[in-house]
Parts: sequence; C-alpha cells; structure tokens
Amino acid sequence: MKKMVLVIALAAIALTSVSAFAQVDPNYRDNIGIYLDENGDNNCAFLPINVPTNAYLVLSKLTATEVLGWEAKISFTNMFVLSFADRGQAVDIGSRPDEHVVGYAAPLPAVGDAVVVADIQIMVNNTDPAYAFADEIYFSLLENGLPAYIDGASAGYSLHPAFGNVNDPMFIINGDCAPVAVEDASFGSVKSLFR
Repeated sequence: MKKMVLVIALAAIALTSVSAFAQVDPNYRDNIGIYLDENGDNNCAFLPINVPTNAYLVLSKLTATEVLGWEAKISFTNMFVLSFADRGQAVDIGSRPDEHVVGYAAPLPAVGDAVVVADIQIMVNNTDPAYAFADEIYFSLLENGLPAYIDGASAGYSLHPAFGNVNDPMFIINGDCAPVAVEDASFGSVKSLFR
C-alpha cells in the first residue's frame, strides 16, 4: 500500500509540474541504450559465454543538462541480468516486472550530454543472439509509447532506444550489429510508384 501511495504522489507531482514535453530531434536526441562503456559508444558486441560482463544504462544526446528521474521498461532476451544497480541516490518505484520508475534526491548532471543511470552486469550462456529493449511503462506519464526522463526543473522528455524505436533492440550481443527497422508499408509505397 505504501508503494502505491508513493507512485500516486510522484505521478501527481510530475503531472502538475510538467507543462509540455520537449523533443528537439526525435531521430538523434534524447536516447536510451545499454552500452559496454560509460561513454555510450558500444552497444553491439560478441561476448564469450558464461562470463559476467559489465554494461551501463546510458541516457545520451540529452536535451537537458541533468536528469532528476527516468522511466522505462527494460527487457532482456537470451541473457541473464546478474545485477541492475541505479546510480546516485535513487529510488526505483517500478511495480511491474522489468519496469523502472527512478527518482533521484539530487539531479544527475550530464557529462558530454550523457548520463549513466545504472550499472548492469549481464551474462550470456550460448552463442545465440541476445537483445535488450526499452519500452514505455504501464502507467507512463507520456502517451506516446516511449520511455521518458525529467530534468531538474521537472520538464519531461521522450527517450528513444539507441537503434531506433521500441521494436528495435537498444543492445545486441552475438547478433547483427546493423538492425534495419521494418516498415510495413514500404513495399506498397514502392509498388505504387509503378502504377
């Protein structure tokens, strides 16, 4: 019951203080990804099996200069998550599996327009491709189907997964490092050119 009251209180505060959600360039700004380095450069690699590996959840190319909180559903396929530790003085009140609703006592500053928000240790147990995805949470403050973060002034921003949209992985192990998003209408669009 206490957890639900806290969720409702945080949501009410966020909803009353956020007047608009800004997004400068949805293709290149405000990204979320899991990387093998804290700079947010390597989110696709081949790893040995049964070896714990450190990874980092990074919010990159941020519009804001600091992060006061973030929310996302982080799911993994074909890899074990040995640990998931939030950075800073964080409280994670996510109430559903794989959901994170994280708030900080003090905002985390962006360094080079990026913030590491969590340290993750993963392990793969076979050579099959493994993926991590970011998606919106069930009780999301945004209605656009994306994860989000807020800055120190409680302005909200959508987060875009590193490789594209929520259907594309944001982290790939032992797989194709150049995923191409599937466009359902692309064949019909090309076919219409020849009519």
